[in-house]
Amino acid sequence: MRVSKANCTLGDLYAIYQGFGFEIHNGEKHDKVRHPRYTWLKATLPRRHTAGIAIGYFDHAIKAIDELKRLESGGK
Repeated sequence: MRVSKANCTLGDLYAIYQGFGFEIHNGEKHDKVRHPRYTWLKATLPRRHTAGIAIGYFDHAIKAIDELKRLESGGK
């Protein structure tokens, strides 16, 4: 996903967030993603889409996970 987002899907985003311990709560148009320990790490994911998913969702996921890894390694 970091190298190419061309073949990434919405399912990939859900899997990656869950794999890193984020909780996903259903919303009406978007699902809300939040890490239980670092509650300021948040995101939204669209629930319905007909075309490809916007690149920004993938960029945000990469940044959130990088920040989570930094926090868990004791980084400041």
